[in-house]
Amino acid sequence: MHKAARQAAKAVLVAERQDKYSEMSKILFKNMKKLNNRSIREYAQEIGLDMKRYDKEINSPDIRKIVEQDTALARRIKVRSVPSIYINGKKAKNRTLVGLEKMIMEE
Repeated sequence: MHKAARQAAKAVLVAERQDKYSEMSKILFKNMKKLNNRSIREYAQEIGLDMKRYDKEINSPDIRKIVEQDTALARRIKVRSVPSIYINGKKAKNRTLVGLEKMIMEE
């Protein structure tokens, strides 16, 4: 798991509460190699999040619980990276449109 993965996941959840999920996801993926707690907070500010809310919610018990549950699920189904695509519990290896269509038709 990426060293900043948990913080990034929490930040995306906080951003979602402010209707900025897409913006946060995009900026984090774009800057994946530069992520740390400080840079994630800077990206939150850059996309226009209410930083008082961000600071209050980023380590809240409910956000932490969601990330813990998602992490446990990822381990259980052996997700190693994101994005990952699963169809009927099977990991899609060929993530092209043709590959996904074929997999769906076979299921």
